[in-house]
Amino acid sequence: MDFWTFVFLVVLVGCSVGIFETWSKSRVKMREAEGRVNPDSDKRIAGLMERVKVLEEIVIDSRYDLKREIDELEERSSSSR
Repeated sequence: MDFWTFVFLVVLVGCSVGIFETWSKSRVKMREAEGRVNPDSDKRIAGLMERVKVLEEIVIDSRYDLKREIDELEERSSSSR
């Protein structure tokens, strides 16, 4: 093995170790981030889910459909005048 081949291998191994170290640190950070739960986010999600339930009840309610139909009839009658 000549001198330049040795230098090339040393540089290659050094760069490889640096790349592996960076990759492993980022992987550890990603796993830690997956395990973290933000309590504020949980509260916001629970609140939003409750709001969606209320909206679903309003839309499913038969009175909502009746009100919508009446509004459509009023719009048609006012536009035909």
